Amino acid sequence: MKKLHAMVLAAGGSTRFGGIKQLVELEGKSLLKRAVETATRILDERVIVVLGLKAQKLKRELSGFRTTTVINEHWEYGLSTSLRAGIAAIPGDAAGVLILFCDQPFVREQDLRELIRIWLSNPESIIASSYNGTQGVPVLFPRKYFAEFALLDGDRGAKAVLERHPGAVIAVPLQAAARDIDTQSDLLAVLTGQTI
Repeated sequence: MKKLHAMVLAAGGSTRFGGIKQLVELEGKSLLKRAVETATRILDERVIVVLGLKAQKLKRELSGFRTTTVINEHWEYGLSTSLRAGIAAIPGDAAGVLILFCDQPFVREQDLRELIRIWLSNPESIIASSYNGTQGVPVLFPRKYFAEFALLDGDRGAKAVLERHPGAVIAVPLQAAARDIDTQSDLLAVLTGQTI
C-alpha cells in the first residue's frame, strides 16, 4: 500500500457540547479512543492525533496506541490550526493523509477501507465522503494538496480545500459520516435511538 497516514482531529473546545466531548463514552469507549482504534486497525502506527484543549488529560486515552500525538497550542483559533499542525507532523515520504474527526462514531473501519481502496486506484484524486448533499470528512488528500492547508485560517477546514478542486474530488456516499456529536442533544439521540 502507498504510504498513507491518518490524522484524527480532536483538539477543539467542544463549546456547543458544553464539556470534553472527546471523552464521552459510547459502549464503554471514549469518542477519541474509538476513532484512534479504528484508524490504527487500518494504518497501525501511521496515525497522528491532534489534541488541543485538555491535551494532557486526553493523552491518557492514547496509552497503548503507537500513534504520534501533536499538541495544537492554538486550537482556540479554529480548525485550520489543527489541520496545519497535523499536516506539519506527516513524514516526508507520505503519499496521502486520511483526515478523521473523533466525533463521528458511526463511521466504521470498512467505510475507511473503502475510501482507501478507491484512492489506491485513483492516487491523484481527493476521496471525500458524501452525505446530505455535501462532501466532507472523512476525506483522503494526496500529498500534492498538503501545502494548501497552510493557507487556511480560522474555522476553515478540509472542505475549503475540497471546494477549490471540485474536478479532483471523487465523492463516496457515506451517510454514517452525517451523524456526529456536536451537542448534548446529539449525544442523547445517539444514546436513546441508535446503537453503534
